Amino acid sequence: MPKLAEFSIDYNNRKLLTDGDVNKWNMAKFIARIEYKQEFERLLQEMAPFQLN
Repeated sequence: MPKLAEFSIDYNNRKLLTDGDVNKWNMAKFIARIEYKQEFERLLQEMAPFQLN
């Protein structure tokens, strides 16, 4: 595990992400969150002996 100072220097030396990269990353996280929620709800319905409100 790198020390915080080392990490900060390494991070600052990297090129900044473009807006396009950030938008793609945010969209991927958003889609993953929706898919995770749908899968979680499906599993809950399978496990529940009765329908939850």
